[in-house]
Amino acid sequence: MVTAQEITPNITNWSVQAYAICASPVSGMNIKSHTGSAFNESEVFCPVGQSVLGSGGRVDNPANHVKLLMVTPFEAGDRVRVAAAEDGFASTAVWTVTAFAVCAPTPAGYQVKFAKSTKTGSEPEKVAFVTCPAGTRVHGAAAATALLPGPAGGLAGIALQVIYPFNALDQVEAFAVETTPNNSNWDVRAVAVCAT
Repeated sequence: MVTAQEITPNITNWSVQAYAICASPVSGMNIKSHTGSAFNESEVFCPVGQSVLGSGGRVDNPANHVKLLMVTPFEAGDRVRVAAAEDGFASTAVWTVTAFAVCAPTPAGYQVKFAKSTKTGSEPEKVAFVTCPAGTRVHGAAAATALLPGPAGGLAGIALQVIYPFNALDQVEAFAVETTPNNSNWDVRAVAVCAT
């Protein structure tokens, strides 16, 4: 399930689209979740001997002024981190972040691949693409934004908008935008969970 809401009033028509990567059930697959303490981020670990095949994140009680900055497995594939931030308007709600990990016994050829956007300044939007190595396919798609050295300002005005697995299951696209003008240097990172 994918849901979204406006973080500031908007007069543009918009919609939400969900993507699913489908396969026969994997023996031993399970879904883990963890809700962090108030604000910021949360991490959830897979059981020992298992790896992350998919990830998800949720802002709980966002009150229209909180957005996701990161929903991504670690390179080791042992956990998922989800991070969020207020959009620059103080939220009156106490919100939390829940991280989800789809865990299963580690499949052959397993690796988590990352690729950064080529733009890393204070541009209003950025896109990144990551490709799975030959002989492997995308099992999970994720994305993250990151603050880079440069002018102060933080990630308060940045939001993820697209995490898209290509139909051929060879690539993942990540797209993020500035929701308010931001002088910070930042990038977006596409993440693919790859396996045979």
